[in-house]
Amino acid sequence: MNHFIFKEKSSKDIKGLLVVSLPMIVKPPKRVENIEIEGRDGDINIDLGYQSYDKTLSICILNNEVDINELINWLDGSGILVLSNEPDKYYEAEIIEEIDFDRLFKFEPTEIVFHCQPFKYLKDEKTVSIEYIQTEKSEDIIITDATRIYGKINVEGNTKQDTEPTITNSAEMKNCNNAINIKIKNKNIFGKGLSTPKENKKFWETIGSDVSALEDGWARFTFNNSSTSTRYVNAFSKFSLFRNIIKANTNYKIITEFRNVQIDDNDNASYFCLSSNYANECFTKNISYYKDKLKTAKQIETLSTKANLDNVVVLFRNFLAISPGHTVSLEVRICVTEDLETENFIEPEEKIISFPLTKGQVLRKGDYLASDGIHHKRKRFALDGTDIWQLGGTGNNTINQRFYLNKNFLKSNGDLTCNYFKQVYKGSIDIFNNDVEGCNISNGQYIQLKVNKEIASTLEELHNWIRQKKNEGNPLVFECELDKEEIEEYTEEQKNMYNELQNVSLYQGYNYISSEDEVKPIIQLRYISNEKATITNKGLKNSKPILKIFGNGEADIYLNGIQIFKINIDDKYIIVDSKQQDAYKEDILKNRQMQGNFPELLPGENIITWDNNITKIEVLANSCWL
Repeated sequence: MNHFIFKEKSSKDIKGLLVVSLPMIVKPPKRVENIEIEGRDGDINIDLGYQSYDKTLSICILNNEVDINELINWLDGSGILVLSNEPDKYYEAEIIEEIDFDRLFKFEPTEIVFHCQPFKYLKDEKTVSIEYIQTEKSEDIIITDATRIYGKINVEGNTKQDTEPTITNSAEMKNCNNAINIKIKNKNIFGKGLSTPKENKKFWETIGSDVSALEDGWARFTFNNSSTSTRYVNAFSKFSLFRNIIKANTNYKIITEFRNVQIDDNDNASYFCLSSNYANECFTKNISYYKDKLKTAKQIETLSTKANLDNVVVLFRNFLAISPGHTVSLEVRICVTEDLETENFIEPEEKIISFPLTKGQVLRKGDYLASDGIHHKRKRFALDGTDIWQLGGTGNNTINQRFYLNKNFLKSNGDLTCNYFKQVYKGSIDIFNNDVEGCNISNGQYIQLKVNKEIASTLEELHNWIRQKKNEGNPLVFECELDKEEIEEYTEEQKNMYNELQNVSLYQGYNYISSEDEVKPIIQLRYISNEKATITNKGLKNSKPILKIFGNGEADIYLNGIQIFKINIDDKYIIVDSKQQDAYKEDILKNRQMQGNFPELLPGENIITWDNNITKIEVLANSCWL
């Protein structure tokens, strides 16, 4: 039955009201400026967009039970209009023209004219939340997302010692210096699928010793059949890494590549088979490649997965058939993908992002790169025997003597590294009461030192020992955590490389992020995969989305790889409304905190990413049609 919804109220909720007819679905008219040029035939039309237009429907009443006042109040003003002949769309509409209610209550059909904006939108469209995933801090990071990844690489410095420091043997403190080199490398990922990387040790599980794994997912099969009958040789290849990725009732493309194939011309039995016909099989059929096909380099087949994949390990049983008295040798690589349009195996790729450090610049443990420069959290200083140490209490100490040195720039209970002493308990009580040699920063701003009494039991002996180490060319050195960070501004080159680290497009599939520097930096990846960064405009025209942007500070927003606008969030979030062409929070306009263009989504998939200071974006696509 015909009906419509206006201002969230349905005509079906009005007892005795009947919708006689609905408006036809038509394209709105265009606004065009015609320019005639003297001496030229015809004219030039300048497209000025689409006009608002009228949609007319007809209603009548079946009895006098209809409340006329309720009807007049409802059919007035503006609101969202949904028509039953387009139940999944809505129009932005307004009733401007008068309605002949007198005619209506004479039980005659009456027209209602809705003045509609030219576009219609998807009804009940869901908001999509995009949020960065954050890895643990580490010297090496492995990401196994099977789709392209957009990320930011956070970099911290590091301090290392090759040996443990002792009072008799200095252990050099090494930092990140010269440059920070971040290497990003992928491993043989085909389209949106998975391949047979060498690192997957379980892929080539073989029976016998005639199958060997090679580089980049290849394996070599070599068999000599000295018997008098055809020999069938098996090798089991397990896609165990698919367990949580492969989907039921789905078509997959199997790409099998061959190279270095050696088969005797008169070996009629030879073929290579991919079989999954076991109790835990995944695919619905087997595929075989006979002698001629083995020499054509690449075979592409489509296989379907079964309906129930519970407890399934994707297993291929590969076997060769060899005629009596013959030898077969070949190399094979297998790949599985959902991407039916991709036909090229992606070879390993590698790139290095090198962040330069100026002369004398280092990144120590805890130092980090930020949008405003290098943040130093530690400071290194050497002692020459002139520093004013104080003698501490003995507590329970019989072997070691406690000394302490005031430094007003130290972080209370902070971290430190020393070339002659290892850091021991934090806080004055522990180091005071425990008879251990070492150093720490107390719960005040001073360094505590516990020294064997045979080396120094008095202040004079301590100063003499420190001066001796300086004269020997290997002075006592501390690297201590600061009470307040020190910020060093970037050079122009450093700023550019920092921005590159914050806008990293990683490879499809496996990504290995690390450094080969002598002292590796500590890295952390914040990332989103493209399936989680994808906003789909289901319509056929550019849509004007609404973005709710969470964070604190300035950030750039990118749409499909192009910077669209800059935003400065000063209070938790800002809404950027492309339909209204406004930025706001609640009833407060924030347009001055936005620079650039309001985003428009192309029909289909769109990728939204950002840098710096944003934690999450919620997007309503406002999918759009004429």
